[in-house]
Amino acid sequence: MYLIQLNLDSHQMKNLKILLPIAIIALLFNSYPLEMLAQKCSERNPAACVCPNPTDTTCLLLPDIVVTEKMLLDPSWRVEIPGELRISVATPNIGYGILEVEASDWFICMGDTIKGISEVPNACSDGTFPRRLIRQNIYKRDGNKMNKVQRWAGSMTYHPTHAHMHVDDWCAFSIRTKVEGQDPKDWPIIAEGRKIGFCLADLEPCDSQPSYCDPTGGVQLPNEGFGEGRYSDCGITKQGISVGFVDIYGYNLPDMDIRIPIGTCNGDYYLVVEADPFNYFLESDETNNITVAPITLTKQAPDLNKLIDVQGTNSFCQGESLVLNSVIEGTYEWSTGSTNRSIEVTEAGTYSLKVTNDCETFTSTSKNITVYNPDFDFPPVDQICQNGLVVLSTENLQENQSIAWFDSEDSNTPLAITPNYKPSPSILDSTQTFYAESTLQITGETFFAPPYDNNFGTGGFNNPALNAGMLFDVLDTCTLESVKVYAGGARERTIELVNKYKEVLYSKTFDVDAGENRLELNFPLVPDTDYTLQAASDPTFYRNNSNVIYPYNIDGLLSITGSTLDRLEENKYFYYFFYNWAIKEPSYTCVSERKAITITRDSCIVATSPNELAAPFHILQNLGNNNDYYAIQFNDALNTPAQLELINLEGKMIQVTPINSQYTLLDNYNLQGGIYILKIYHKGKTYIEKIYIP
Repeated sequence: MYLIQLNLDSHQMKNLKILLPIAIIALLFNSYPLEMLAQKCSERNPAACVCPNPTDTTCLLLPDIVVTEKMLLDPSWRVEIPGELRISVATPNIGYGILEVEASDWFICMGDTIKGISEVPNACSDGTFPRRLIRQNIYKRDGNKMNKVQRWAGSMTYHPTHAHMHVDDWCAFSIRTKVEGQDPKDWPIIAEGRKIGFCLADLEPCDSQPSYCDPTGGVQLPNEGFGEGRYSDCGITKQGISVGFVDIYGYNLPDMDIRIPIGTCNGDYYLVVEADPFNYFLESDETNNITVAPITLTKQAPDLNKLIDVQGTNSFCQGESLVLNSVIEGTYEWSTGSTNRSIEVTEAGTYSLKVTNDCETFTSTSKNITVYNPDFDFPPVDQICQNGLVVLSTENLQENQSIAWFDSEDSNTPLAITPNYKPSPSILDSTQTFYAESTLQITGETFFAPPYDNNFGTGGFNNPALNAGMLFDVLDTCTLESVKVYAGGARERTIELVNKYKEVLYSKTFDVDAGENRLELNFPLVPDTDYTLQAASDPTFYRNNSNVIYPYNIDGLLSITGSTLDRLEENKYFYYFFYNWAIKEPSYTCVSERKAITITRDSCIVATSPNELAAPFHILQNLGNNNDYYAIQFNDALNTPAQLELINLEGKMIQVTPINSQYTLLDNYNLQGGIYILKIYHKGKTYIEKIYIP
């Protein structure tokens, strides 16, 4: 029997509780003295590092990464909304050695492996960030010496939002239905999360609250603290997790989401979360990387306002079409009578859908579809006479509609763009056909993103030393028209739109009054991720610091994902400055088919002075003070009676006048300008001429 007396402080006593059983074994086998075991394992003190077989003095001190079950079970560490579950994941190291990765000088850009390119975070030529190949550093105890060996272990990528490197493919997660007797990785998948990149760091010790490593108290960490102090932040070239420490990613960080198919039934499922799913890292235990936790979904009933997916906007041009599609699977009953999942719509109207799936029957709200018709009409056009003038015009035009006039059916250069067109006499030297094409401008609809004001949670005006911005993704081309802000005083502020490469795309300066203001930005947006909307410097604007739950979305256009000052490790999220975003859809144009209009030129007599009619007459104009009548004059004395008839082109008799003298008047007072048929009957003969009255 051995009697051992030790004078130890409280920290040593804590280690002794873990190490004492191992120490006794070591003494029995005379491996190493007990006082070594009471010291902390480190590179400087390799003899204090315990091997997996405590009798060994030479071994690889491998890490062991697991997924904390308690965080997956805790509802406060996840957020469920229709179509999405955001989760938090903790990955502690409960192994014998440090998990440490170190960046190499090899990069992957667009599939090519390149050595020694410019320093990260320079982007590849296609605008993406290069993946930087990494090695895993493995510490090896060799008696009283500590050596280090390296092996290739995947890659890391620069993350522009966080401004540091993320180790790629660190964790994967899914929602599944359980099948007894099967490996959880083989259970049927309901939904999957994307592989996420972690910045490896010691965020908290294992024994903090909650206990991330060992909720039951059965896990022993003989080398606890090995590496402590090295990985307090996210290094550009070296990262890691010390023994007995945990890395945490909160549910509000990018990619911490599982997209749930719309139509998934509420009910009981299982979260299956796997660390290092591709086994890039060498660990002491490769079998414990998966954690399974029960979960109940409660918010997956589809939004009846969104049960119908419109592939495009709710309007289109005449002659085009759009597709209405059920967002969930099942059996379908459309208001048109169709039982297909999708229908093609070619006419304006109100459409609705009833879907029955495994959950229940859902009836959508009505979807109003508008069809814009750019058609137009021509008013009747008369013939014209030689040297006559004509105005081509259109009827039934709508607001924002214009007409382009062309001289041929396939011309690309219009003669004019106006509702009316007056060809010059030089063009009308013969019968001429013109073509008209209508353009109808349709203005895109404006939508507003929540939160609509600052009346949620607590908040206040920002600290001048802590300027911040809002992070967002753009899903489709649109315009950020305006935002609402609450200012702490009246002065000038500059608002900027920044892309993921930290480049200022647009900037606008405003004279902002104290209190509520709407700032008209009109910043064009194209699809991309990790935009930032920010003030150029301290704006003294109001911000909220509680009850913030990202994302805030405008379906199909934009998603507000977070702020630049969220404290992720503390699960603290803030909403900075910009409320009630006004997002405008793109405008578009409807174009009609070209219509032809033919102007017929004839050799009629124009009523100007003098113009010869058929012998023995001619016409005079400008008689009277107001030019309101014309006269027919016989060239010789009228010895026998004659008769004059004036007929319009529709065949209507306008005037019948007996001719008893050398001059006969045409009453022009009620005549419209245009072409008329003039008939004169004299001595058994009929004289017919076309005349043009301006």
